[in-house]
Amino acid sequence: MIWRRKLVATGAAESGCSVVMLGIGFVKTGMRKVSILPCMALHYLIMDISSLSVAHAQFGVSALAFFLFPVLAVALAWFLAFLRWQEYRGGNQGWMSVYLFWARVFSIVLVLAVLTALPLLLQFGVTWPGLMPRVGSIASPLLAAGLVGLLLLKFCGLRVMLHRRELVSPRLHLLSVIWVALCLTLLLFCLVVYQAWTHAPVGVTLVDGRYRVDDWRQILLNPLLAVYLPWLVLAALAALSFLVMAVLSLKMQRKPQDDGLHLVFRSAVVLTLVSTTLLLPVSLFAGTQLQQWQPAKAAAVAGYWKTGTEPRVALLAWPNQEALQNDFAWVANGGGGYWLKKQPDGTVEGLDKYGGMLPPVALVFWSARVLLVLLIVMPLIAWRVWAVGGWRRFDVARLTPARLKMLRHAGWLGLAALAAGLLVMEAGKLPYAVQGTVTYFELLEGGLYESGDLGMLLCFVVLAISAWWFFYIWLRRAAVQHIDVFEPAPMLVVPQPVTDTALSEPDETEVFEPDASVATTVADETAGGQSGTDVGADRSQA
Repeated sequence: MIWRRKLVATGAAESGCSVVMLGIGFVKTGMRKVSILPCMALHYLIMDISSLSVAHAQFGVSALAFFLFPVLAVALAWFLAFLRWQEYRGGNQGWMSVYLFWARVFSIVLVLAVLTALPLLLQFGVTWPGLMPRVGSIASPLLAAGLVGLLLLKFCGLRVMLHRRELVSPRLHLLSVIWVALCLTLLLFCLVVYQAWTHAPVGVTLVDGRYRVDDWRQILLNPLLAVYLPWLVLAALAALSFLVMAVLSLKMQRKPQDDGLHLVFRSAVVLTLVSTTLLLPVSLFAGTQLQQWQPAKAAAVAGYWKTGTEPRVALLAWPNQEALQNDFAWVANGGGGYWLKKQPDGTVEGLDKYGGMLPPVALVFWSARVLLVLLIVMPLIAWRVWAVGGWRRFDVARLTPARLKMLRHAGWLGLAALAAGLLVMEAGKLPYAVQGTVTYFELLEGGLYESGDLGMLLCFVVLAISAWWFFYIWLRRAAVQHIDVFEPAPMLVVPQPVTDTALSEPDETEVFEPDASVATTVADETAGGQSGTDVGADRSQA
C-alpha cells in the first residue's frame, strides 16, 4: 500500500540521516567525541515520536493559532463599540482618533483569523476524517449558525463600520459597530458550545458510533458552558486591555499631550482591573467543575498519581508519565480537596486509575502553573498602575517613563495567559475527542496519511509563528510610525487669496463694472470741486 511504502521510505530516510549525522560528528570532532550526543538525541527523538503524537501536535498548533484570533476579535469589537459610543455621547474627537487606529487592528485580526482557520479546516478532512460522521448532528447546526453570523457580519455591518463612516449618520455607524460585535459574539458562542459539549457530552445518545441529539436545551445549557464562556470573555478582555496599555504607553512616550490617549488609557486600566481581578476566582471555580466531568485532567493539574485518602497537590514537580510518578515534587498536603474526585469510600482518584488513557501530564501540569503565575502577576500590575496614577482620580501624567516602559513590555501577558488556559482546557481532554467516548486514535484511522508527517508539523508551526509574528510587527510599526492616526483630523479650510488693490493689476480677460456711486465719489475727490463737508453730505445722502 502507498502509506506502507511511505512509512518504509520515511524510516529509511531517517536512518540514513542519522548515520550521516553520526559520521559528521565523528569526522569533525576528532578527539572531542562528546559532540555526537546531540546528533544521537535528535535521532532518537525523531524515532520515538508516534504518528498520533504528531497528529495531536499539528492539530494543537493550528487550533491554538486560530482560536486566539476570534477571541481577540470579539474583545476588539466590543472595545470599538465602547469607543464609538463615548465619541457619540460626548463628542470628544480624542475617542474617534483612537477608534480609527484600533479599527485597523480589528481588520488585521479578522484577516489573520481567516488565514489561520484554513489549516484547521484542512486537518478536519485530512487527519480526522471520522470526526464529522460521528458528531455531525451537533457540529453541523452550530457551524451553520456561526456561518450565518459571519454572513450577517460581512453584509450588514462590517462594510459600514470600516469604510462608510462618512456616508452614514453617527447613530447608524454606532449601530453597525454594535451589530458587528453581536455577530462575532454569536460565532464565539457557537464555538464554545461545541467545545463545552465535547468536554461534557450531555443531551445526546451514542447509536452505532454516531451521536443522536435528544435535547438541544441540555447542549446549549451545558454545565461547562457557564465556566468556559465567562473565562474566555474575561481572558480576552484582559489580553486586549494589556495590548491597549502597551500601545498607548508607547504613544504617550512620544506624544504625552494628546488628550485622546489619556482618556482611552484610563479606560484600559479600569478594564484591566476588572477583568484580571475576576479572572482568578473564575479559574478556581472552573477547577472545581473538573472533578465531575474530567477527573483525569484534575489529577494532571494537581500532579496526583497514586490513588489514596489524602488529596495532595504538587505545587512544583517534574511529572514522569512512564513511571507514573513525580521525579521531583514540592507537595501541599490536603490542597486538592476541591479539585480531585473522591469515591464514596473516601479515596481520591489518582492518575494511576486511568491506565493508558492519560492526557499529556507534563504539558497540562506546567500550563496550569504558568496560568496561575500570570493570573497573580496581571492583577498586581493593574492595581499598581492604578495606585500610582491616583486612587480616586486616575492621572496618566503621574506614570513615569519607567512604568510606561514596563507596561509596554507587559503587553503580551494577557495573550500568554489566554494561550495557557486554552492548553489546559484542550490538552487535558486528550486522548478523547469527545470526553469518555470517542478517542482521536479512532478518528485517525482512514485518513489521508496514517503515519505522522514531521514536515507537515514543521509547516504548521512555521505558519502559526509567522501569523503572530506578522501581527506583532504590524502592531509595533503602526504604533510607532503612524502618529497622525491618533490625532483628530483637522477641519478642511479653503484659504482665500489676499490681493492688494494698490499693487494688483486688473485681469484683461475679466470685465469689471464699477458701482456708479463709488465712481462718482472718487471722481469728485480727484477733481477737487467739492469740499470735505460737501463730500460728507453727499455720502450721507447716498
